[in-house]
Amino acid sequence: MSIGITAVPFQKMIDNFSKQITKVPIIKVTDNYSGDETLTEDDASILYGAFYKSTEITNQEYMALLDNADALLIVKPDVVIEKNDIIIYPDGAIFPLSFPISFDQEKYRIDHVPILRLLAGTPIYRYARLFKVE
Repeated sequence: MSIGITAVPFQKMIDNFSKQITKVPIIKVTDNYSGDETLTEDDASILYGAFYKSTEITNQEYMALLDNADALLIVKPDVVIEKNDIIIYPDGAIFPLSFPISFDQEKYRIDHVPILRLLAGTPIYRYARLFKVE
């Protein structure tokens, strides 16, 4: 028996609630001489995802996804987000231009490996718990 549920409604939902967000990948650099490892910011890029602050979530099921995080980021399954990446969310007015105009940009760090959710073996979305850094 097949239920007939597909990933398409979830991807459309992500499209409808997505905001333009800046992602700054953090890369691990190893010193050739000492072998010391340091984390360094790489080039920033733009991604689109649904961003929810912990204060905006009232549904108990979604509260469990937060697991004490400050915010939650949900993106399409093909979007690459990794642990330690910095997410810069434009908290303010976003005008209908090609870039966000913000009064206050908040920085968050992905503290855990992002989780890929599947539906009948098909990837439907990826989410990450975010912790405020500034």
